[in-house]
Amino acid sequence: RAAAEEAARLAAAEAARQSAEAMQRAQTMLAEGQAEAARVNLAIRLERLSQTELRELCGCVRVPKTGNKAALRERIAERACAEGAAGVQRTVAQLSRLVEAF
Repeated sequence: RAAAEEAARLAAAEAARQSAEAMQRAQTMLAEGQAEAARVNLAIRLERLSQTELRELCGCVRVPKTGNKAALRERIAERACAEGAAGVQRTVAQLSRLVEAF
């Protein structure tokens, strides 16, 4: 009987471990999906800006203001993504404030 109880306890512990691992994987996938959605949102919003607005945003995120619109968008996105999800969110917030100001 003791052996059966020990086997049941071990099986329950293993099931709990596997469940925790699955939950961690799901949370990681969700975070990655949210980060990707934020990057796509940033890219779409950058597409809509004029060259003047892009240069102003470059000043806000501290990247060079020279080049054509594509180069400016690329630099802004690279800087934001290099800082992770928080960087992307911060850049989108700066972009929103900039658009409101124009």
